[in-house]
Amino acid sequence: MAAVDRRTFYAKVGQAAPLVQHFQEAEAQMKGYGIGWETRIYTDYYSGRSDRVVVEWALEDLGDMDAELNRVMELPEAGAFFGAWMGKLNDMITHAEGQLDGSSVAGVTGQSSPMLSFEPGRECATGI
Repeated sequence: MAAVDRRTFYAKVGQAAPLVQHFQEAEAQMKGYGIGWETRIYTDYYSGRSDRVVVEWALEDLGDMDAELNRVMELPEAGAFFGAWMGKLNDMITHAEGQLDGSSVAGVTGQSSPMLSFEPGRECATGI
């Protein structure tokens, strides 16, 4: 069963579109380092909170996520890129919330439990 790590990011005023671009840039870098998780980016521009950006990463096991990130972060150029990327991310958002769906990590089973009612206004990117 595939696991989905969903993160809801609350952008500062005027930062939702740049935040989507920021995640697209990170996804391109991750693919360049051999990380092939399915990534989906959703916005809610036309209803609800227009500053909300939801990013989902789908993979077979959440343990794979940690292993892949650790492998990539050992590369000096990747560490430098993602360090700067995180600094910029922190300047673009007020906060973020996480949710795991259908996951199993070290014997702990996560169930889907929506933290908010979110219907994407439009999907900005799928599997980029």
